[in-house]
Amino acid sequence: MSRIRGTAQVARFRAVLCAVLSVLAGMLSVVALASAPAQGADLISFRAAAQSSWNQATARTTIPTAVRAGDAMLLFVTANKAVSVASPPQGWVLEQTRQARTDTVTRLYSRVALASDPGRNATITFDAAAKSSSILLAYDGTASDPIASIASVAETSRSASHTTPASSAATAGSFVVSYLSRCSEDE
Repeated sequence: MSRIRGTAQVARFRAVLCAVLSVLAGMLSVVALASAPAQGADLISFRAAAQSSWNQATARTTIPTAVRAGDAMLLFVTANKAVSVASPPQGWVLEQTRQARTDTVTRLYSRVALASDPGRNATITFDAAAKSSSILLAYDGTASDPIASIASVAETSRSASHTTPASSAATAGSFVVSYLSRCSEDE
């Protein structure tokens, strides 16, 4: 009986993994984070991350308690079908939407953290149920408008390797974040 339960859990894990990695397509995105104006040893550094997977119309990702006021936060949300957003995450700015093939959509939101944000949810509501995954990344030391540039590409064929698209940031000390969502029938 425990083996059957384990097999069912593995099947659910694989379904969630596909949601996390997206469906039948790849989407690469590069975000260049702008550094703050030079003030001594100001450097962009990784602060914290969180992720979640859902199979419903509402997806929530909890902002890590390590996040501090002023941190730049990026929220990548990938859904396995082209659903519309009924309610975006409150206080977040939609930076880009990328559709891969006909059924996989990734949205990038950004926000500068407030002191009250740690432990709260970044919630997005779609107009229909969808398998979705969210990745939240937080960085310290960015400019007040942290996104310097975005480059993305939707891959339309299967490949064992993926190339991050080129992007540039004019400010010295900028930081590049690369995001890939992918899933195949084998996963």
